[in-house]
Amino acid sequence: MSRPESTVQNLTRNDHCKLTNGTIWRNNSGAGRIVGDDGIERMVRWGLANESAQENAVIKSSDLIGITPEYLYHPVQGWRWFGIFTAYECKPEGWRLRPSDKRALAQQRFIDIVRSVGGYGGFVTDPQDIHGIIGR
Repeated sequence: MSRPESTVQNLTRNDHCKLTNGTIWRNNSGAGRIVGDDGIERMVRWGLANESAQENAVIKSSDLIGITPEYLYHPVQGWRWFGIFTAYECKPEGWRLRPSDKRALAQQRFIDIVRSVGGYGGFVTDPQDIHGIIGR
């Protein structure tokens, strides 16, 4: 029996922290109406890259967002610790990216942005996938 997304996500959180001594958080995203203290109903959006429905149709932030500590050389400061932005999009075991999956393609766009500036990002269908994503 394959693992559901929630299990993959929980195991990935635990394994990331054990492997890197880093921090990772669940990035819930969505939208809904709330009534404020003033009695006025408002639309509220939450989660990274979710300021509008139009933005969210094109780019969707990852399920898990965090920091991976890396000891790296800086040309002015020498060797020091850096926090590398990390994004994991968790999927059920056995999942594969399909060109017809618009939601997953929007998730891939977020991962591509993270990776384009030196962050770690990728799809995780098994907690072992994080080794390939962060190179450890």
